[in-house]
Amino acid sequence: MKTYFLFHDLWYQYYKADLAAAEFPFDGFIVVRKTRPWWGAYLWKRARRLGFAKTLDEALLRLYWLAFEHPADVRRLRRLLAESRQRIPADYRRPPVTSTRMKPPRRSGNWRPMSAC
Repeated sequence: MKTYFLFHDLWYQYYKADLAAAEFPFDGFIVVRKTRPWWGAYLWKRARRLGFAKTLDEALLRLYWLAFEHPADVRRLRRLLAESRQRIPADYRRPPVTSTRMKPPRRSGNWRPMSAC
C-alpha cells in the first residue's frame, strides 16, 4: 500500500510535510491547490446571507489583523519553522510532489438552510 501526505498549497505546509516525511516513510506528497472565485463575490454572497453590517464588521476585523497582528504571527511562525527545520536530517530528500486542484462544491438547486426545514 502506498502512503501519501496530503496538504494545501501554503508555504508553511511544505515545512510540515518535510518534517513528517523525515520521520515517516511517505511515497509522495499531494498538494491541493484551491480554486476559489474572486473575494468580492464571496463577500457579496456572505453579505446577502448574513447582512451587510456583520460582513463589514468582520472585514474590518480582518483588515485590523492584517495590519497589526499578522507581522508578529509571521515572525513567530518563521521562528518555529526554523527550529523544526533543524530536526530534519541533512541527507533528507523530498518525495515526489503531485498537485491537484480542488474546486468548491456546488450546491444543488433545492438546497435550504436547516432553519427553513
